[in-house]
Amino acid sequence: MKNIRKNMVLLNLNENKEFAVYFLCVVLFIGLGVGLFILRGQILFLLFPVLGLLVFTYFYFSRYERMLRKIAFQDEEEFVSLFTFFQVYLNDGFNVYNALQSIIPYASDSVRVHLEKLVNDIENDKTVTPYIEFADHFNDIQINQVMLSVYQMVDQGTNEVYLRQFRQIFGRLSDQKHELGKQKKIERVSSLSALPLIGSGVSMVMLLTALVEIMGGVMNGL
Repeated sequence: MKNIRKNMVLLNLNENKEFAVYFLCVVLFIGLGVGLFILRGQILFLLFPVLGLLVFTYFYFSRYERMLRKIAFQDEEEFVSLFTFFQVYLNDGFNVYNALQSIIPYASDSVRVHLEKLVNDIENDKTVTPYIEFADHFNDIQINQVMLSVYQMVDQGTNEVYLRQFRQIFGRLSDQKHELGKQKKIERVSSLSALPLIGSGVSMVMLLTALVEIMGGVMNGL
């Protein structure tokens, strides 16, 4: 429960509203179960709403973790896009500070605030700390390595040696993110192939329910 609330805070969700929606759905599932039991008179019909509630609870609360992972991955993809422009600015002769300033307008709100803080902190702190703090907002450790190489260009100068080092480290990160993006698309397509199986499972459950009802009717007739 603590993890769920923590995830809600990170996603800026209204905790009371989220739990109110969940409570309402629980009441609906319970009402459905009671209604089916009254109409059909078979305890088996209570099983389906209970199973439905368990499945709903799992997907309802696990979605916070999925949303956070999705946001984190999108921010990392955006980092790659932004620092591709950063690399272009460096190649055009910009220094690191001006190149960082130049990519801020292209950033989304969630990443822009961290970029602006990085640029402001660089003015007051000439150590590696602002670069590390910026990298800490991302989950991928390779981003930390990229930012260290950016700091080296500030500390040692944007000569060809450190530019080449930045290109190599950033290139590996970019290739990895592109590959992960392809894999996610393949996984989404593959997940669609499970829909016929789910449909078959629902059909089997409905058939089983109908058979139980028929058998009950026959036994009552005897």
